[in-house]
Amino acid sequence: MSLSGHMWANTVITKGNDVLLRIRVQPKASKEAMRLGTDGGLRIAVMAPAVDDAANKAVILYLSKILKKNKKSFVLVSGRHSREKSFLIQDISQSEVLRILEFNLSNK
Repeated sequence: MSLSGHMWANTVITKGNDVLLRIRVQPKASKEAMRLGTDGGLRIAVMAPAVDDAANKAVILYLSKILKKNKKSFVLVSGRHSREKSFLIQDISQSEVLRILEFNLSNK
């Protein structure tokens, strides 16, 4: 499964030394998981409910583990009260994010 195609152009975006990651979140899932949606977008399921930023914090924790970045490296840019979210990930390259996501998607 390759993430380097054109469909990822709007999902993983370079912003200087940082990366903007656009995802769709499924709160209150039975387990935490990452997958590709039918539209080719990145989907992240978290067990936390969408109450008091719990799901947003769970997504940051999930991504921080996968990308091996400190939680403080993640900034929620948009979508605080929406399933569609954009996170700025500080001090990481687009190629590194794509490589790690591709690895995690192919090794489920």
